[in-house]
Amino acid sequence: MPVSANRPARVGLIQAPAFFPGTPPGSLALLSAHLKRSGLAHFVRDSSLSLRRRLGVPRAAPDGRLQDANDLIASIKNDPRRLDAALNEEVGAILADEPDIVGFSVLVGTEEMSLDMAERIKRESPRTAVVFGGAQCLRDTLAEDMASSGPVDAVALGEADASLAAFARAFRPGSKSLPKLPGFLVRERGRVTDCGDAPETKSLDDLPFMDFDGFPAQGYDGYFYLNASRGCVRKCAFCTHILQQKFYRSMSAPRIAAEIRHQFERRPECGFMMFGDSLINGNVRVLSELSILLAQFRAEIRTRNPARDFGWGAMAIVHKTMTPGLLKSVRQGGCQTLIYGLESGSQKVVRLMNKNFAVSDAEDVLRATKAAGILPGLFLMVGFPGETEEDFQETLGFVRRNAPFIGQISTSLCDVPKGSALDAHPERYGLKTPLRDRLRWESADGSNTYAVRQERHGRLEGLVRGLGIPLNPPTVRILNQAPRERSRAN
Repeated sequence: MPVSANRPARVGLIQAPAFFPGTPPGSLALLSAHLKRSGLAHFVRDSSLSLRRRLGVPRAAPDGRLQDANDLIASIKNDPRRLDAALNEEVGAILADEPDIVGFSVLVGTEEMSLDMAERIKRESPRTAVVFGGAQCLRDTLAEDMASSGPVDAVALGEADASLAAFARAFRPGSKSLPKLPGFLVRERGRVTDCGDAPETKSLDDLPFMDFDGFPAQGYDGYFYLNASRGCVRKCAFCTHILQQKFYRSMSAPRIAAEIRHQFERRPECGFMMFGDSLINGNVRVLSELSILLAQFRAEIRTRNPARDFGWGAMAIVHKTMTPGLLKSVRQGGCQTLIYGLESGSQKVVRLMNKNFAVSDAEDVLRATKAAGILPGLFLMVGFPGETEEDFQETLGFVRRNAPFIGQISTSLCDVPKGSALDAHPERYGLKTPLRDRLRWESADGSNTYAVRQERHGRLEGLVRGLGIPLNPPTVRILNQAPRERSRAN
């Protein structure tokens, strides 16, 4: 049957492996909402979840430990023939929905599989346009590399939730020419056209509520992510989030509360929500007002059904405004966990990271968070350029000193993300150049190597385990602790 260029495009939104969350991908839920608002036919598919099912990878290991993306990566690469067959089946299922455009949300760790699936799609259906977007598709990161790849027809830059809908509206099925709209790199006949940047969303209150309707009811862990702000009030030297969302904006408290009400009413199986924002306390006035509104919502829920409640968690920055009074109000609004981006217990390293807080304030905030009945967590990074053994010992000392007030710790080794300040100014941070490996980089003086960072990381994790602090726990473990936290705090 010939393709009609007069009909609207049908869009498929895909999350490729190895993305292994306990929730439906929030980025696809927001894209779906924009397409639905525009009246565009579309479908969503979490291929990471589908592939896990096809390959029989369980959500939990035999020892009861919840598996993550690394477990899925190991599983899918363990049997190449089986993986090849599973990917062919997955691509067949996508094409069976007859999309004119297939859009991939490309995140850290999903690039390889996104490209693999895109190649299979183009091989089976050359007329289908493949569009990449997401955190790995920024001008400063991998956008140009992706746009130059054979199976990728266009790359959506930056905040692409609204621009993808515009692209789909302008797309003409069967046409040999792709829309060239602001916010896209478009490749035609081997040549990439830069169409400039799309305007960023100024008022987040104008965003549609996320649309989770297209995701399967089973296979997730009974919670979801909500983004209520974009950008960050800090400019950490290792971060690339600020490249995608260049300035800080927040929804108003009533708008956030309205979406939480909407999502919990539509998803009665949910008892927990995680904010996906870089920080929940970028605007403490909004956080304070939101806490009051959510406390009212919790009271309404329990009036209707005394057995039901809800809770939420978020990432946060260390700041003096996280006072005992504010934290008490936040807890009354349902907050069960706040994970702070400490990264280092050394004031010198914190300054080098451009994090702009006092380590002593972090100790006060941890204690106040714990006292409010909220589970405090920390992100810790090992081996930032300039970190010495003495600095590292200060981090270990911080953990020992504050162990009774830390509910969980997530650790990482410092890498050099493309587009970060570390990448843009390696000499300023004492890195050996040219930079040949973003994970195994070395300092120019040879004191900071991958082996040094690995050894320190091992010591840090050994200390954390020895103190009995949960290490790198997935969010669902916090959810499982929620009833006990509620009964203590209320």
